[in-house]
Amino acid sequence: MSSENITIIDRIYEAFETRNFLTFFNLLSPTIHITQCPEVPWGGVFHGLEEAKVFFGKVNTYLEDHVTIERVIDGSDRIAVIGRGHGTIKSTGRGFDVPIMHLWGFQDGLAVRLEIVLDVPTMQAALAPQHKVARGDGSSGAGRTTVAEISR
Repeated sequence: MSSENITIIDRIYEAFETRNFLTFFNLLSPTIHITQCPEVPWGGVFHGLEEAKVFFGKVNTYLEDHVTIERVIDGSDRIAVIGRGHGTIKSTGRGFDVPIMHLWGFQDGLAVRLEIVLDVPTMQAALAPQHKVARGDGSSGAGRTTVAEISR
């Protein structure tokens, strides 16, 4: 079963990258269980295919996201995918690049579990709004915090 699960992983990530969501969701079990840390806006626990669609819809609301796979660990019915999530934060146009680990569980040729781990501080920094402070010298002062802002 192990090599079959690796083939399914390849198909899942190819479908995600090409945004072929019909294929993507057909590779997930109707009982899929997805966990993403609550420290990101799309985080939470999602049960079943309909909630999986809600989860990936939330991700799509915030990110233009791509995954670069650096390593796959074959644990037979559990497959760990280690790599990087990268792309653009839709609200700011700012790029991001964060280390990720996806732990997938498989049963009967379908993904039944996905646990997502990402570098939370790096992702939160990418999601944070940029502050522009007007300065008397004509520059925006982007990225600088003033004493007036601190005391608010």
